[in-house]
Amino acid sequence: MSTVAPCTHATVITKHRARWAAVGAAIAISLGAGGIGLVRAAPSPSGASVFVGTDPCRIVDTRTGPDHVGPFGTLGPNGKITITATGDVGQCAGVKALPATATGLQLNVTAVGATAPTHFTIYPGAGTPPNSSSLNPVPGQPPVPNGVTVRLDAIKQFSLFNLAGNVDVIIDVVGYFTDDFEIGGDEIADLVWTPLTLLNGWESSTLWTSTAPAFAIDAQGTVRLRGSLSNTSGSLVHAFTLPPAARPSDTKFPVVYAYSGGQSILEVRSDGTALLWGSANLTFTSLEGAAFQP
Repeated sequence: MSTVAPCTHATVITKHRARWAAVGAAIAISLGAGGIGLVRAAPSPSGASVFVGTDPCRIVDTRTGPDHVGPFGTLGPNGKITITATGDVGQCAGVKALPATATGLQLNVTAVGATAPTHFTIYPGAGTPPNSSSLNPVPGQPPVPNGVTVRLDAIKQFSLFNLAGNVDVIIDVVGYFTDDFEIGGDEIADLVWTPLTLLNGWESSTLWTSTAPAFAIDAQGTVRLRGSLSNTSGSLVHAFTLPPAARPSDTKFPVVYAYSGGQSILEVRSDGTALLWGSANLTFTSLEGAAFQP
């Protein structure tokens, strides 16, 4: 697992300023064969991408009837679908079309109506699925989304494999990664950071970064988060509350990471409540690079 260096500063240069209003520019995401990790952004880093949060849009819904999106039907045992994730894909079309520069996607994946215990494997390309699990549906389970990060292969494809039984799947895109960026300047260093008041046993942690948990609002109105936090009390849900100026108009899901190496889910609600959930180990969580548009 890669580690996060103490926060210095970085900014997005003018060439990409409009596109990258929502980017946590001080952090880049490494999308290599070994998985995903946080690294310090530097000018034109080799093999690194930055995350861009987007309004959610649906690329696949295998349910029949008016909910159906895309060309795929219900998955059977050992069923696989392969998606080319560029341009207009399902309801990600027009202004929500997936950019050709995307190197990976941030997804919410939901299983519906599983007839047998199974697992989904979501992976780059169209080849043989690796020995890993992205979601573990069981019969009778209510539809529950899981955050999944997937790298795209050279022709912008990724696949979803279902092990057993019949099951429907819903795939929403909530952001993408791209290596089409450059870093330089001081803008992030000039932000005014306000410390977060941590709740329910959450404390500031120096495991990943020496920066205390805090938020700032940049010139484009993007709310940025930084720092890392820990919780050993077992109360691992409500971590902090953002003040009115930093609250979104609807629920947002900025990407954060747990010390276990897995992805956690930060749910920021319109009342400012920030909930951390979705990982088997949330004891230590990094907020570095998390950002959203109110």
